[in-house]
Amino acid sequence: GQFSAPNGLAIDSAGRIYVDDSSNNRIVRIDDMSGANWVSYGAAGAGTGQFSHPLSVAVDATGRIYVPDNGNSRIVRIDDMTGANWIALTQSPNLGGYIYLIQLPVAVAFDPSGRIFIGEQSNGTGSTIIRIDDMTGTNWTAIYSGNNLNGMSADPSGNVFASGDSIAAIEGFGFAGTLSTVFG
Repeated sequence: GQFSAPNGLAIDSAGRIYVDDSSNNRIVRIDDMSGANWVSYGAAGAGTGQFSHPLSVAVDATGRIYVPDNGNSRIVRIDDMTGANWIALTQSPNLGGYIYLIQLPVAVAFDPSGRIFIGEQSNGTGSTIIRIDDMTGTNWTAIYSGNNLNGMSADPSGNVFASGDSIAAIEGFGFAGTLSTVFG
């Protein structure tokens, strides 16, 4: 029942709490704040069922679990806390002769249509927010938020909010997307 450097949490539709236990390289699910029915998944490493410094956790509308596996430069999706149907995304499909890599993922969010948003830490050129349709990387689109991103969420209208050195609201996400408002 102990964590080491928990960084993020998510709540599923049943009200269960998911915590990324970063320094223990695992995800933990508990039923409530008493810690009832503690279940953990993951271990240190780079293979299937292993994480290296996961920095948050997210649960989509279908209950699948997404983990920004920062140290392994990938986003992982599993169906449940057994690790069923593990899939990892590390790069874009070929986009006009270019392949883009996921580098320092820190956050995942979903819009109402189920598209996946991946937030990356600043890598010297600013933070990046990537939008994909699914875990194959279909319709990979990215913009730079420039705010040392460390958290992200999407509202029911599909607007994405990124937090870091400031809070940015992003409308019309895409290559023509704009940072519509920056707070702080």
